[in-house]
Amino acid sequence: MTKKILLTSLALLFVAHSAGAVSLYLVTDNETPTKTAVTVTIDTGATSINTLAGKIFFTPTERECTVQSGASSIINTWINSPASNNGEISFAGIIPGGYTGTGSIATITCNSNNDISESPVVLNPKDFEIYLNDGTGQLANVSIAKNQTLDQQVRQTLNDQIKTDQTAPEILALNIIKPENLSDNNYLLIFNIVDKQSGLTETALATSNRKFNPETDQQKINSLHFINIYSPFVLPITEFQQYHYFKATDAAGNIKLARLDPVISLAFWQTSSFKILIIIILLLVIASLPSLMLKLKRRH
Repeated sequence: MTKKILLTSLALLFVAHSAGAVSLYLVTDNETPTKTAVTVTIDTGATSINTLAGKIFFTPTERECTVQSGASSIINTWINSPASNNGEISFAGIIPGGYTGTGSIATITCNSNNDISESPVVLNPKDFEIYLNDGTGQLANVSIAKNQTLDQQVRQTLNDQIKTDQTAPEILALNIIKPENLSDNNYLLIFNIVDKQSGLTETALATSNRKFNPETDQQKINSLHFINIYSPFVLPITEFQQYHYFKATDAAGNIKLARLDPVISLAFWQTSSFKILIIIILLLVIASLPSLMLKLKRRH
């Protein structure tokens, strides 16, 4: 009940005008006889939506399945990113500004020792809550459409799009914010990234105490340790005084880099320079102690 109230409240935040139904279906890519990638796809038609929550079931028997929402998912702000547990994948997320069209939610990749003759994934409209982006917080009518197969021609078309893509992803929003409902020690990194040609494959973050220029220091920034993240991302308190480097990568390997300056500026007495100064003063005091003691002896 608490999650449903939260999702309804979030749906009311992003207002537009639309109505109608949405459909879900699977797009299966039989990469090899023993490896299948199934993408859960949504088609909103002319309907605008802004909040999704649901459960996806797959048959794990004799199969090893992993789920990946990926940066190409239409959901760019996760409340609960897709997680797999004993054949069940649950998720919840929002789309600021709404979404209209056809796009992927998540992809389940399954490997098996035997040939996979049928889709391992099952969809049921009762397992989904999709909210209209019309300011009312009402649920959309959800239906399950006929599954599709990614044939060789479609796969070749996608590969051709990747080969010709020379444009880096576009950063629409990238901000560190301090929501009122979070504790004093929490900040959130919020971002919205798009790639209109080959599609996003990764959004990642690295931290450093050094300041680099994303335009001229790409090699230095790329050498940092990046971790994959989704929006919103909670920044650890230990990283508040560091520079954050954001990287978005598309399927063609094009990379967009950006830098976010420290959330909290250090006072001088908190900096390394101040600590070094204190150490130097202590060393000078210690070094002067013998001569000071000698002078005191002479006076006596």
